[in-house]
Amino acid sequence: MMRLLSILAADLIFQDCFSPSSKIIGVFQSKQLIIVLIPADFTNINATNMCQSVFHDKEASAQIFFDGVAQLPIGIFTYKFNVSQNVTIQLDNAGFNTALVQKKASLNVIFANTFPVTFSINIIQHVMSNVAQCFGQANLTYDITGQKISVEVTPLSCDIDMTTATVTLKYNGSKTITIPQCTTGCAADEFKAGNTFQQIKSYKAAGVTGINDLLTYLVGNHLGTVTFNIKIVNSAVSVNVFKVISYKLALDPLNCQAGMTPIVFYNALDVRAELFSGQLNNLACFTNLPTATHIRYQATIISSTGNQVYTMSETLASFKQRQGFRIINTSTLSYNSTESLLADIQFSFYTSSTISNAIYEFNILSNVNIGCFKSGVLKVYSDKLCADIQFINSARCNARTSTSTLTLQVMNMPDEADVSSVVWYGTFSLPSTEIKYGTYEQNFCATCTENNNAFPVQGGTCQASIKAFKSVVANDSPRFRLRTDIEYSTFDVAVINTYSSMWGVAIGVLSGTLAVGIVLSLVLTIRHATNQ
Repeated sequence: MMRLLSILAADLIFQDCFSPSSKIIGVFQSKQLIIVLIPADFTNINATNMCQSVFHDKEASAQIFFDGVAQLPIGIFTYKFNVSQNVTIQLDNAGFNTALVQKKASLNVIFANTFPVTFSINIIQHVMSNVAQCFGQANLTYDITGQKISVEVTPLSCDIDMTTATVTLKYNGSKTITIPQCTTGCAADEFKAGNTFQQIKSYKAAGVTGINDLLTYLVGNHLGTVTFNIKIVNSAVSVNVFKVISYKLALDPLNCQAGMTPIVFYNALDVRAELFSGQLNNLACFTNLPTATHIRYQATIISSTGNQVYTMSETLASFKQRQGFRIINTSTLSYNSTESLLADIQFSFYTSSTISNAIYEFNILSNVNIGCFKSGVLKVYSDKLCADIQFINSARCNARTSTSTLTLQVMNMPDEADVSSVVWYGTFSLPSTEIKYGTYEQNFCATCTENNNAFPVQGGTCQASIKAFKSVVANDSPRFRLRTDIEYSTFDVAVINTYSSMWGVAIGVLSGTLAVGIVLSLVLTIRHATNQ
């Protein structure tokens, strides 16, 4: 106390601890006023500085005064010198609504055992402090056939007056459509008169102005930004509560995806999806889309930091001949070594090769298998096939373990886009095969004993088919596939060594003399092998 009195007696005393640019922020969802105390500019202060010498780390109280308004609650805080501080004043609904219309205020800050510091505040802002506090999730579903949309939300504890609310969706820059209140046949949790913000979990619109344009945008921009917005008009202030849509799902009223259980494989140079457990793409809705002639399928691989989109279009006839699909493109997605990836697969149907104005669309989610096969070389012998596989050197792949059936398929594929051009030369199954992840390379060999006779061969027998495949290597577009429970990769055949089963490369030691005998029938170099 004596120190305080001595300072008060000094010739020069500086006690204006706060800047006139300090402000008040009104927070709608919590009905609070936040006093933002900005420190004064102490740069050129030569006087005795009470703010630093006396008030620092001392308890103080702050009180807001509006003209003609009853006294508001007091906020208590501990003052810190030269630091911006927030002091929160909790109000009830009536007090907050009164504060909404105020244009200016005065503020008293009182330190213990001293006089109040009073100054005017001319900056009063009213905001939703964090829109994430009002919605936990917001997902959009849409039906282009029925011309309708639905936004499903998880409301949080925000005190929002829905009686004056206008609900919109913003998309494609500044375009908007309005979602009206439901009036008939409403669900209990739907946007309708009488429901509070916390009770509403569904906002629906059908046939409203602009919905066709929104649906067209969604079909062509599945990952485009759509923002859900609630505008609240309260007294003289309007506030927008918004949430960027997390996920957009195309409804499937024709049940196209019946029986579909997608498995997605994400490799260094492609993404592959198996849709019907190795069967042809026989979607249940084909008969209900008689005018559809073309299809676009789009796989979006999603990580915690971003996404990568793979897109392909083709005739519906070609799609029906496939077992799932494969889209070739180099992986560019960033993800950490422990996270799981998600695939969003979208199917759109069209009446011509011009990919616009889809007549139907749906999408489905799948977990993703991340491939660890890097590159491969196939060696063809007269009685067996051997695939030399190199592994990706990464923390995820090095830690992986797997023992499962390994399937090796060899084929000729002159035209990737033309499914009918594929000729199969053998499908070999190697049960209980240990995949030695963490090593540089592994060799897998199969003979005709492992050939799966349920799949086609050329020339009537497995042996004849392998012989025929040798000519493909020399003259056409040979490929081979490897499949396990967690890997599915296709490789261009790069280097094929065609050996006689009896005569190969023999290196040995005989009677202390090095004997080397080489009888090599043919060595063919095609091109570099890559995982495709």
